[in-house]
Amino acid sequence: MGDPDLIIYGGAFDPPHQGHIDCVRVAAERFPTSQIWIVPAAQPAGASGQHKSTTLSFEHRLRLCELAFGPLMSSHPSITISTIERDLPPPNFTIRTLTWAKAKSGYKTFALLLGQDQLAAFDRWRAPEEILQTSAIIAVSRKSPAPGKSDEDPRSVASALLKSLGQVPQWSEHDQSWLVPGTTIKITMIEKELSDANSTALRDQLEGSGNIREDWLPEPVLEYIKSHKLFREPRP
Repeated sequence: MGDPDLIIYGGAFDPPHQGHIDCVRVAAERFPTSQIWIVPAAQPAGASGQHKSTTLSFEHRLRLCELAFGPLMSSHPSITISTIERDLPPPNFTIRTLTWAKAKSGYKTFALLLGQDQLAAFDRWRAPEEILQTSAIIAVSRKSPAPGKSDEDPRSVASALLKSLGQVPQWSEHDQSWLVPGTTIKITMIEKELSDANSTALRDQLEGSGNIREDWLPEPVLEYIKSHKLFREPRP
């Protein structure tokens, strides 16, 4: 099985940080012939189906994505930022985005790019079984747990996820993937040394002291946040 035609990396990106950038970078290196769409959600849906509010407007998050991923897009022309979820019915469930992409994008094979936290919550997404039938999963995780965390083995998380959805996965060492015989279901595991940045901690720091770890945000992103006084106003 070759590289997927289109890899979709969705999220709130509230704000985008070095962990997001690392995730896209390793996917582009592993799947060099795939197109990668970074898709900021206009109105994200939470993991249990509830509406998930964001601190920043879509316009600010879109601009921050352009700044954060700009250098990577310059070196990898296959990576672009898509605004498709701005035009889809809210909230932005992944299955709706995939259904649109399958019908309208012109691509034939798809994969969702997920970070470690997204993989752990995947069984609480809207229509996870339908997503698995429509799209492969690429799960990127840290080789080493983040400081202060003892992360469960991501490979075990993926296997347990498939079993919880009634599947019987088999591990392919060649593909570094969980496969389900007789189906197109596939979860490819990529373990790399990644940034331990996370959006929740960043928001807390930006809304508090304003002091953040320098390696968590690219300088242009931080400059934009400061110049527009983002995260300094109380949330509605």
